[in-house]
Amino acid sequence: MFIQGRGYADDAIHVGYVYANGKIIFERHSSSGIYAINPDGTGEKSLSTQGDHTPNWSSDGKKIAFSSLRDGNSEIYIMNADGANQIRLTNNG
Repeated sequence: MFIQGRGYADDAIHVGYVYANGKIIFERHSSSGIYAINPDGTGEKSLSTQGDHTPNWSSDGKKIAFSSLRDGNSEIYIMNADGANQIRLTNNG
């Protein structure tokens, strides 16, 4: 199952989200980070916090691709589903 959307949370934080692999990944613009959470709202975990945004699952659910401003310009990165092994794919994207 794959669901994707964008909206505003009750606290006016813009949230983008993608559901796959039994987890929801989302971004919070107020903290510029990517998070994962269970569909029932439990188990929230910060995966990154360095100006990262626009997360998307890989087709096999093992990786997350995302954009980041951590190096001063917009670049594309990938990381494991648990937030480990963050690798930049573009240079001066």
